Amino acid sequence: MKTFLAYNSAWLDARRMAESAAAWQRVGLLSVGQQQSVAQAYPSGFYTPNVFIRIGLGFFCCVMLTAVQGFVWLFAGLFSGFSDDGLLSGVGLLSVLVGGACFWALETLVKHRHHYASGLDDVLLYAALGQTLGGFSAMLPFFDDPLPYLFVSLPALAFCAVRYLDRLLTVLAFGCALGIVLLLTAKVPGIALYLLPFAGMAGSGTVYHFARRGLQRPDWRHWEGCLRVLEVLGLVCFYASGNYWVIGNAAEAFFGLQVVPIGWFFWIFTFAVPAAALYLGIRRKDRVLLWLGLGFVAAAVATFRAYFHVMPLAVAATLGGAVLFAVAYFFVRILKKGRPGYTYEPDRQEEPFLGEAESLVVAQAFSGTVRTPDQGVSAGGGRFGGGGAGGEF
Repeated sequence: MKTFLAYNSAWLDARRMAESAAAWQRVGLLSVGQQQSVAQAYPSGFYTPNVFIRIGLGFFCCVMLTAVQGFVWLFAGLFSGFSDDGLLSGVGLLSVLVGGACFWALETLVKHRHHYASGLDDVLLYAALGQTLGGFSAMLPFFDDPLPYLFVSLPALAFCAVRYLDRLLTVLAFGCALGIVLLLTAKVPGIALYLLPFAGMAGSGTVYHFARRGLQRPDWRHWEGCLRVLEVLGLVCFYASGNYWVIGNAAEAFFGLQVVPIGWFFWIFTFAVPAAALYLGIRRKDRVLLWLGLGFVAAAVATFRAYFHVMPLAVAATLGGAVLFAVAYFFVRILKKGRPGYTYEPDRQEEPFLGEAESLVVAQAFSGTVRTPDQGVSAGGGRFGGGGAGGEF
């Protein structure tokens, strides 16, 4: 996948080394001198301004692109005589050209000016995709079915998410893919109602499995942010696909059914998945599973409450808060005793690719030698993506 990467891989590794050393210095594991020696040993040539400059550059780029879009509409109207069909086709063609120019400017900034999450590359990436996909869709015949537009958008979104390490585009690509699966399943005559929940489970579960496998591959370390997003989205959509409240409302809205088919299965699913997520999160020491499992428990309780009013809401909320407080207090007391493998203290780092990074940082901090990424160092990847991906500065 490195052949698709727009950014310098060695610089991404160096950036990760410097961030790890800075984090360790903040918690007292490294001195200021040791942290500076690591930063000098792993230099990164990216231009990454602080968040205020990033916002300013992004705003400036938005103003310029808005002016360009105004000229696109003006020239399209002049050449088409302001007729509806001609205007739409003219705007579509000019938008594709503007999108291509934005992609060229983005590649120039990344390859020659070494911009990385600078604000300019963020806006140029989204503008390039929006102009290109919007213009191409405008030139297509009009379809009532959104499937053709999703099929057109998915490859572009996926490619740009991989190339520019962008998490927002990862979300959009996931939405396109899941939408395609559900819309194709809805076209199955007679049994679409029964297949849709299982199609959602299969699609989102496949994405979750793919993300989990990808997070275990060191050569995919630069895409950790995108894979984390897919991991969370896959698990959330997997649970939503089988939650009784979601199924019941979808069956009533789209099929006019008041009773959920095989409702007993979805009731079991609504409560079994949160329990399984909590169990696996604790067993695997997986923070994502643990937090999502707690969220699923709250969703399961809310689903039960929506259909069965056992007690007044105020009383239920009070009892539920008391139970949660008691459980939290119980586990905090246990974890403070230092149970092997578990801790009450917050993690300093949460990335999965830290083993080699830690060894390199420690070796550099406590030695007098300096090694650079060009000398064959393979290290852990950066925590955040490039154009469009948020981060710490």
